[in-house]
Amino acid sequence: MDPLLSRRDALGKVSSATVAGTLALVSGETPSQADVGDAEILGLWLVTATAPGGSYNYFYSFARGGYTATGDIDEKFQDMKFSPTMGAYLAAGDRTVRYREQGWTYDLKGNKIGTFSSVGSFTLDASAKALNGPGTFTLYDSKGNLTYSEKFTAKGKKIAV
Repeated sequence: MDPLLSRRDALGKVSSATVAGTLALVSGETPSQADVGDAEILGLWLVTATAPGGSYNYFYSFARGGYTATGDIDEKFQDMKFSPTMGAYLAAGDRTVRYREQGWTYDLKGNKIGTFSSVGSFTLDASAKALNGPGTFTLYDSKGNLTYSEKFTAKGKKIAV
């Protein structure tokens, strides 16, 4: 048997080695510090937003880079209905993310009348099982004019899976 490889055999082995090496690099990457903090916020959270106008509970479901949230605010606030919230977040420092979320507002008959937005930050505690942070909630009419704004404080607990 000839110990020398044919050109086809050699290319096949190089291609296999290249694919295997690339997969090892991708799967073996060491996450940056921001990614570590990002991983800790992933999952399901029960968050309470407290403002001068009252307190409201939300479920937040964080996936990498974004989230959805829904709460008990429907028809209790400003005589409106609110859609679920869609949001995005970015690492903003040690155990902190800053976020923006938006959704639609409807009158009590179900007609779309505007949008809402919240911006703020969440900071995880050392256990990564609790978060808190300030935020600002705003309402806009259908033309994009600001109609209401309120500061709030959020506190949350991670729900175990």
